[in-house]
Amino acid sequence: MPKVTISIPKHVSKAAKKIANEMNISLDRLFTLAFYHYLGAYHGERLTEILDTIYKDEPSTIDLALLKLQSASLASEEW
Repeated sequence: MPKVTISIPKHVSKAAKKIANEMNISLDRLFTLAFYHYLGAYHGERLTEILDTIYKDEPSTIDLALLKLQSASLASEEW
């Protein structure tokens, strides 16, 4: 696995060490998990931006007939 060296503020390092200790994981693992979480959030935001661009000029409403059919099919289901 490639190694990467980063510099972070002392207060972030201190907080990260505390959290890693509480989670009983290594600091490397904590930063890896945090980065994966960030990437997921970033891609989610990008997807939202793309959909906003698409629906800027397109209607995003549901056809009334389709909505009635969907509602009718759920009414008979037992939850």
